[in-house]
Amino acid sequence: MGVYGRRMGNEHLYATRSAAVRGARQAAKRALGRSFCAYEGPDYEIHPDGREVGYLGGDRFFYRLRGPALEAASAGVVKVPMTFLDDHSERDLPTPAIVRKTRAHYFISLADPELAELVDDARHYATDGCDCETGLKLAARALLAAIDKGHTHGA
Repeated sequence: MGVYGRRMGNEHLYATRSAAVRGARQAAKRALGRSFCAYEGPDYEIHPDGREVGYLGGDRFFYRLRGPALEAASAGVVKVPMTFLDDHSERDLPTPAIVRKTRAHYFISLADPELAELVDDARHYATDGCDCETGLKLAARALLAAIDKGHTHGA
């Protein structure tokens, strides 16, 4: 199967330690955003699985997220565009708490009780019948897609 091995339970098996490190860093970036730089120790740990890989005779490896990356991945945090969320909060509507912020995105929790109001507002703006700026309409659609993606991937 190459370097990126098969999935074992909730962990991926990798043929080399460096491939497991790469996988852990990518998982941390998915959870916390592209600008996040993950480090072994506080953000993830690498473990050998104790079984040998075919004729190579070496251990396979897997990673486990730790710290903020684990909290974000397990807490159901989703990355949404800033544009619509800023507009929503400027209109003094109930807005989900921002967990983390980058240049163009906010991270919000899928468990936040204010999320339902945000989704209803985004659905209204995303429809073709809404008389609003095209940018705001596209931002509402992007927000709905990000939230939907977060729900379907079990974030």
